[in-house]
Amino acid sequence: MSLPESLKFTPPMWKAGVQVAVAGVVAFLIAHYTKLPQGYWAVITAVMIVQASIGASINAAADRIVSTSVGTIIGYLVAVSVPSTFVGTVAGLFIALVPLAMMAAKNPSYRIAPLTAAILFIAAPSHASVFLSGLHRVIEITIGSVIGVAVAFLVFPSRAETTLRKEAGKAIALLAELFTLEVEGLDHPDDKAGKDQIAATKAQLGKHYRTIDTLTKAVEKEQQSRLSEGQIDPRRLGRDLQRLNAAVTFLPSVKHLERPEDGTETLAAPLQTVSAATRDYLDALASAVIDGTEPPPLDNLRKVYAQFSEEAAAARQAATQDKSFQERRQVEGFIAAFKFALDQVPNSLEDLVDSFTEDTGGNA
Repeated sequence: MSLPESLKFTPPMWKAGVQVAVAGVVAFLIAHYTKLPQGYWAVITAVMIVQASIGASINAAADRIVSTSVGTIIGYLVAVSVPSTFVGTVAGLFIALVPLAMMAAKNPSYRIAPLTAAILFIAAPSHASVFLSGLHRVIEITIGSVIGVAVAFLVFPSRAETTLRKEAGKAIALLAELFTLEVEGLDHPDDKAGKDQIAATKAQLGKHYRTIDTLTKAVEKEQQSRLSEGQIDPRRLGRDLQRLNAAVTFLPSVKHLERPEDGTETLAAPLQTVSAATRDYLDALASAVIDGTEPPPLDNLRKVYAQFSEEAAAARQAATQDKSFQERRQVEGFIAAFKFALDQVPNSLEDLVDSFTEDTGGNA
């Protein structure tokens, strides 16, 4: 009897569990033997810092340390400026939390700052030892952060760039599927099932794009820390993926043009050839990106698109013979718009492939 999907654990889940457990135990042992006043903050921080990749862990640690330091400094300055009375404590707590909460609302990296300041007031309401309390907090948070990053680096280490490649590969594979669906939808613009499938594919793509955006900062942090060879410029990759996405979704714009009564049927077969070649290339590119190998050459795909251009020109010439000026304009306009929309795909693909092959300078 097999377990339901909700109770199954994948290898990444097991790795995450072990990483967090190791970080928590190590932080507890260090806090215990160094006799930190409130060592549980080191344990909590270490557990929170461990992320899915080294770069993400470094980001989390940096945010935590900076946020704690800012909260400590502002909390201390306010605490020593108000009377050591109940009313003074309430007023100081309010004064300290307002700017810190505003900072956290503007930048989530500072979300721990208000909590840190509040703890200083609650833990030392007399303000007599507020400086020492704040110093201990920074030390504990720093120790926990260092432990979290060390565990992410030493226990089942995972590079953010590797994860980024996988997400980008999945997005490219979905774009291959979306391109086929969009081409099929050109002849069936009112097909509800096709529209629903396109919408579902776009929703999946959106999730991958959001993950890629999140990974971008982690990859940059790894590259800055020399923990990654810097083979990919994550921001350029994100832009090129979005451009390819725009090219694929731009194709249906020809649905809204008035289609000529005749003269465009001969493009159906060449379009199917283009569609199949594009999907095959995108699928091959997705596999290469995930595996970290060289992207496949674009030569054959360029030939397919060049052949389509020739056939489109021949179709336009054949369709405009013995036609009125208005009919010629309609045929020429439709074919020109259709070809322009289709040409955006290989143009965008060239930029995307370059983003995987050009040296970012990370090896310097």
